[in-house]
Amino acid sequence: IRNEYQRLDIYKRISAFLTHDDCLDMQDELIDRFGEPPQSLVNLIDASLLRNTAGRLGITEISQKRGALFFFVTQPTPQQLSALMRKYYDRIAFNDKKPPYYVAVRLAKGELSVSLMHEVIGIFQENVGNATGMN
Repeated sequence: IRNEYQRLDIYKRISAFLTHDDCLDMQDELIDRFGEPPQSLVNLIDASLLRNTAGRLGITEISQKRGALFFFVTQPTPQQLSALMRKYYDRIAFNDKKPPYYVAVRLAKGELSVSLMHEVIGIFQENVGNATGMN
C-alpha cells in the first residue's frame, strides 16, 4: 500500500479486530483493492485478532520460554482451568500465588507455537464461565 494515509488507516482497522468475520472482511477488501496480500500482512491480521481476543479474556501477556507458552491472566475461571487441564493434563502448569496468574503449556514435539496459542485462547474463550478465579 503506497499511500501512507491508506496504509495507516488499514493498520488502525486491523488493530481493532474483534471477530474472525472482521478478518475475512478485511482480507476481501485488501484483495479487491490491492490484490493478494503478502503472507506477512495475513499474519499481522491473525495476530491482531488473537491479541484482541486474548485481551478481552483477561490475558495480559503471552510469552514463550523453555519450550512452553506462558499465558498471564488476570482472573482465570475454574471452567477455563478445568478445560485446560483436561486437554493438556500432562503438559500444563499453573501459578496461583498472586495476579497476574499464569498458565504454562509445554509445546508438543513438532507443534507450532502459533497453533498452540490459538488452541489455548480458544479454550479460554469457550469456557469463560461466571465464577471468580483462583483466589
